[in-house]
Amino acid sequence: NSSLKSGTQEVSFQVYGTDGDSWGEKDLKIAHENKMHFIVVSNNFSDYQHVHPSFSNETWKVNLDLKDKTGYQAYIDVDSNELGPEVLRLPLSVGSVVNNAKISQNEKTVTKNTITTTITGIDTLVTGKVNTVTFALTSGGNSIIPENYLGAKGHVVALTNDPNIFIHGHPSEDADVKEVHFEFTFQKEGTYTLFAQFQVNGKVETYPFTVNVKSGGATSATTDESKPHEDAKPHN
Repeated sequence: NSSLKSGTQEVSFQVYGTDGDSWGEKDLKIAHENKMHFIVVSNNFSDYQHVHPSFSNETWKVNLDLKDKTGYQAYIDVDSNELGPEVLRLPLSVGSVVNNAKISQNEKTVTKNTITTTITGIDTLVTGKVNTVTFALTSGGNSIIPENYLGAKGHVVALTNDPNIFIHGHPSEDADVKEVHFEFTFQKEGTYTLFAQFQVNGKVETYPFTVNVKSGGATSATTDESKPHEDAKPHN
């Protein structure tokens, strides 16, 4: 667990494989245009950042803007030569952490900079099956087709109050580009926040949606869920 200061700062860290050797750029494959996706979310879900660290001098480095008295979970999403796709979790604390965990409001539309994103397909989410969730972007009542962002029409990360659950969803190849479809398989019932990111006019915005997943019986063998483990070590 690493304690950091508030504000903008450079955070340095190393990532280790099962053999104890650190992973650098040569140990990772490119996935969605980057060797590493570094996703940081505050424990109260009010702050979400998706950034891409650089690698130099055997160390990964990334600039983060962190809020005071806040706990964060950092998820390091990579595709390694050694183990394949992996998600590593690194807890972060900023100042004297105040645990005021809360979930964002359960709304089906979120508007940022005149772009409204509407979510559908969330009323029947259950565990143990593939659920399709659809996002539609509009501005002034007109449909907006999102631009490619990291090689896709959008990205969604699903998180819950259990920091060991992390789902990184990518859209299916849709003929109808006015709607962006994502498929999710949930292994655990409960409340999730879907952080959807879309790019319009060169600007990426994050749209959070809270959804409830009910028990659907037996869980399926395939899942988008990762079980993050703490194999990242921060450097002060």
